[in-house]
Amino acid sequence: MKKSFVSFFVLLFVISLPGFIQGQTQTEDVVYLKNGTIVRGTITEQNLNQSVKIQTKDNSLFVFSMEEIDKITKESIAAPQKTTPKQTSPSLSDTISIVKNKLFYQHGIRLSHRELKLILHSNPEAYSYCKTANGYSTAGDVFMVIGATIVLGGVLVSNLPTKIIICGSGLGIELLGLLISTGYRPNMRMAVKTYNKGLKDAKQTMASVRVGLTNYGMGITIGF
Repeated sequence: MKKSFVSFFVLLFVISLPGFIQGQTQTEDVVYLKNGTIVRGTITEQNLNQSVKIQTKDNSLFVFSMEEIDKITKESIAAPQKTTPKQTSPSLSDTISIVKNKLFYQHGIRLSHRELKLILHSNPEAYSYCKTANGYSTAGDVFMVIGATIVLGGVLVSNLPTKIIICGSGLGIELLGLLISTGYRPNMRMAVKTYNKGLKDAKQTMASVRVGLTNYGMGITIGF
């Protein structure tokens, strides 16, 4: 009987060992860019010979064209380590363009609302405009749903004067919701402009000029 118990625990250990090892070894997607930047996270979308979308651990979303990428690998993460993340210089190529006042593109790739929201999250001021835009959109949708429900209820009423009053009220609420929802686009455009301005400002502050004495006399030091 004792031998059977030992055999059972040995078998249980052998079965659980691969899962234990797999749990200790995690992997992540790593994108190496030709400019030397390394981005780690999870690739959410990859279009062959076109573009790659990768989401980092802080929920930032990056879109790169294949022309910018040197290589893509999957590397293991032995254990989480407390390290100071390497600061990479912002690139003006990360700017978001606005097409027809409602379509948003980055690196020539059209961004969905969710992707745009994740990108803007890296800039607090831009993200504030983004949240305001979402507030207008949500409020507008709520009013339009309420208005449509009231109109539907009015249609079912048999009394004509009452039907007109109810349906008219519902249409008025729908119109109000439509007007409220128009606040989405200007605030989202402002969010994108603020984000792009942040990229330019960060790029400009990276260059510094210092004038002073050096080992060879008076000189000028330019830092990038």
